[in-house]
Amino acid sequence: MVLGWRRPQVVVVHDPAPSTADLLLDEARRAEQTQIQLHAAMDQRAGVLVGFAGVLVGIMLTADSSALPAWTRTVALVMASAAALVSAVPLAMPTMNTVSPAELVERYHQDDRDDVVAVVTDLTAWVVQGAGEQLRGKRRLVLLAAALLVTSVGATAAGRILELWPVLTGSGGGSA
Repeated sequence: MVLGWRRPQVVVVHDPAPSTADLLLDEARRAEQTQIQLHAAMDQRAGVLVGFAGVLVGIMLTADSSALPAWTRTVALVMASAAALVSAVPLAMPTMNTVSPAELVERYHQDDRDDVVAVVTDLTAWVVQGAGEQLRGKRRLVLLAAALLVTSVGATAAGRILELWPVLTGSGGGSA
């Protein structure tokens, strides 16, 4: 033992276990953050579909598509245009509601902590439920837009294959 050196005293303090109300509040906050991320991801998908549909419509309108049958050009253009419109709807939808900390502070700053936790948990659960319903609507629209784009691309491919079929099969005088 070195002179003048003493072993430090260690005091062990245990934090109290979180209350049920705190656990519920944490879970509600986590669910709210998840909904925010899911909405952002769905908006991003819708934006990509709008862009792709716009490019497809632009190509159909400006490119020399005379090699395609008229029905192919018409179906592809209508489907791509519809996909652009449908995929733009989720982007125009209002953003999901969130709990406003300023309102909570203003209304509940003098209330008991457990009462405030209960209010915040209830509000957050309500926000998450509404966001889930809104997300399902966005998802349906994005899937519909994707299906319309697939139909547009499929019609274009089918028309091109039909135009090239005689050449591909060696059965006649089609042109490429």
